[in-house]
Amino acid sequence: MVFAGFLTTAEAGPRILFVGNSFTFGANSAVRHYRADTVHDLNGGDIGGVPALFRRMCEEAGLDYDVSLETLAGADLARHWNERRSVIDKPWDVVVLQSHSVLDPKAPGNPTRLVDSAQTIGSALTARNPGVALYLTATWARADLVYDKPSPWHGEPLDRMTTDIRSGYDAARAAMARATVLPVGDAWQLAMTEEVADANPYDGTEFNKVDLWGWDHYHASTYGYYLEALVTFGAITGKDPRQLGAQEKCADDLGISPDQAAALQRVAADALSAEAVTAKVATAGGEAIPLR
Repeated sequence: MVFAGFLTTAEAGPRILFVGNSFTFGANSAVRHYRADTVHDLNGGDIGGVPALFRRMCEEAGLDYDVSLETLAGADLARHWNERRSVIDKPWDVVVLQSHSVLDPKAPGNPTRLVDSAQTIGSALTARNPGVALYLTATWARADLVYDKPSPWHGEPLDRMTTDIRSGYDAARAAMARATVLPVGDAWQLAMTEEVADANPYDGTEFNKVDLWGWDHYHASTYGYYLEALVTFGAITGKDPRQLGAQEKCADDLGISPDQAAALQRVAADALSAEAVTAKVATAGGEAIPLR
């Protein structure tokens, strides 16, 4: 991915809606209520979450996004559409969609319900605004389901769940008129490969590494949500997350050290660059598909 340079002054940006569950609103971490007064919680709660991290990063980059969120704990996209269609079905400029952590809670790993709901929501939002930019957040592998609890992924390598979740979102993207997958789960996996993050919280956290999972080994920790926000920021704005710098304000607020912030920014940039390379290889003409 070729990143754009930062601006020196703020410029008016689009209206962006985040639709998701606890993986978007930052459950079990300080991210949940982070700067909630800077975003619009359409469900009337006091949630800042990843959307608030995204907004502050945009401010640091000289961008002014009007950020709204519609989040429900444990919900997949079908439930959001069934219960909250009245607040979702509007002419947004950008919409970020995040579904259940196992794709379908009744059939873990099965993407059918995700594909159908993403296609329905995408079609409706495109009818509202033909120029809407649609994003799908492919989430991370759950350590609890890989190392501890019964699941289709129990006892398998961690990256198998990452790949299965990503494949489900790729199928949803293919069913939509146009959409982009945000490679959050891939970024988590890369953080482990690059030895920034620990791969198994059940055997302790290795020295000088962060634990991307929270205390339940299911939701993210502050580090994990920060990485999610960095990937989202880089993909949507086209800005290089590394340019936020080690003194980035969200990290400082949340107790993430300068070295940790810089390392996670590097991982986000690497994940986005890998995504662009994959897109380039997939085109017959060899020309990269825009991430947006």
